Amino acid sequence: LTAAIVREDGADKIELEEAYVETLDGSFLDNTFFKFGRAFWNVGTLNPQHAHADDFADRPLPYRVFLNKAYNDDGFEASYLLGSGELGFGIFRGEDFPFGNTAASEGSGSDAWSIYYKSDFNISNNEEIAFNLYHLSGRSKAPNGRVSNEDNVTFRGDSDLSIINLDLLWL
Repeated sequence: LTAAIVREDGADKIELEEAYVETLDGSFLDNTFFKFGRAFWNVGTLNPQHAHADDFADRPLPYRVFLNKAYNDDGFEASYLLGSGELGFGIFRGEDFPFGNTAASEGSGSDAWSIYYKSDFNISNNEEIAFNLYHLSGRSKAPNGRVSNEDNVTFRGDSDLSIINLDLLWL
């Protein structure tokens, strides 16, 4: 559970950031993991962590523009560990940007979904390549579009966001 105390319009409010249950070992079903609740989901390398845990002052431009800094929604995610990788999918309520509605009409999201593949390949004893593919899909049902909270960006229509991430790591 992660919550924040924020001041909006002169009043203090408690804002629920994350509240989820997750299996931590694959013993429930062989090499299969589950997570459900409200969370930062596997959509890009940085999304599953809070922005304050980043090693830099602000999120990269694609996260700020396409995800309003991070995709945080209610949902369910399942993943399966392969030999050198992980394959997963998620089903979400669709209330976070760019989907869903404005705060005034919250509760009728878009039923967003995602799929991802993450793997690491060893090049040498101290070098590794991380190859990750992500896809997030959904539709904004708000007639006037969904406005982001941070950067005043309005989104209308369907969204299919695909991310390819390739990192060279020195161990």
